[in-house]
Amino acid sequence: MGRPPAARGAPSLFLLSLLLLPLGAAAEPRQVFQVLEEQPPGTWVGTIATRPGFTYRLSEHHALFSINATSGALHTRATIDRESLASDVVDLVVLSSQPTYPSEVRVLVLDLNDNAPVFPDPSIVVTFKEDTGSGRQLILDTATDADSGTNGVDHSSYRIVAGNEEGCFRLNITLNPSGEGAFLHLVSRGGLDREATPTYQLLVQVEDKGEPRRRGYLQVNVTVQDINDNPPIFSQTLYQARVPEDAPVGASVLQVAAADADEGTNADIRYRLEGVLGL
Repeated sequence: MGRPPAARGAPSLFLLSLLLLPLGAAAEPRQVFQVLEEQPPGTWVGTIATRPGFTYRLSEHHALFSINATSGALHTRATIDRESLASDVVDLVVLSSQPTYPSEVRVLVLDLNDNAPVFPDPSIVVTFKEDTGSGRQLILDTATDADSGTNGVDHSSYRIVAGNEEGCFRLNITLNPSGEGAFLHLVSRGGLDREATPTYQLLVQVEDKGEPRRRGYLQVNVTVQDINDNPPIFSQTLYQARVPEDAPVGASVLQVAAADADEGTNADIRYRLEGVLGL
């Protein structure tokens, strides 16, 4: 004698209920939105997928975002500065009024070109010896930018925009193969003459790649170091004096004077007689 038909159908119903339970409780897929930084509070970010009769809230109070309980519309609560965030990706958890899995929401904060490139120090001092041959170079620190990507520093844009009217200097830019960063050198073209121009104030400019382009500046104060390239020069080419025949030994006859266009120890002058003429 076989089992009643109803009994044979029961395992099938039980199996069906097991298969349906996980499907009904599946987690909602992550929803991704984007918002541009520096937008005013109340800016619409996006609207999550909702169900009729459900209400929604964030799992915890968030300083930057809020959600409309019935429509699921996500808005900013404050002006967002991307550079002040620990990450430009903000993950939120949305809870509903029904016991379903939470919804994950990811907000990507997009960069705005709101920062200019900056150098580590706005003004520096460097030294070149005068009469330095062409090609002598010194390394300079490059600029950085709090913005990123297409708003970051254009390292190919470094140039001297002031203080180089004599054309004594140029910049040598070596871009990294990766495209990120560069090596920057200030190069002498030669012919520096401290006695003519002891100092230079060069203004180096760099731009970023954003729109509109923002600029950063570095003042390079160049001191030309002296070399002993000038001889002493007497105040006159001929000195004449009369000496009484009874002048005592050590008596002063005349005072000579010379000057040297160099400086420091290169300008120290020592006098001596090379010979006596006219006797």
